[in-house]
Amino acid sequence: MNLFESLSGSPAVDEATGDRAWLQAMLDVEAALARAGSKAGRVPAAAAEAVTAAARAELFDAADIGRRARSRPRPR
Repeated sequence: MNLFESLSGSPAVDEATGDRAWLQAMLDVEAALARAGSKAGRVPAAAAEAVTAAARAELFDAADIGRRARSRPRPR
């Protein structure tokens, strides 16, 4: 069960609230931070471009990321 499973009912809602959508939103933030860092002179332009190019949810396995996150020991 995912966080928004109870909202299911239409393919549009499922697509907008599913794991891939959340992962893409997080990747969009990372890409935006890289571009902002580049604009501020703190991140090389080539690095910001590489982060932006790699920030595509279809390149990642969201289920695997979730499994690995759950299997990591939590700090105390």
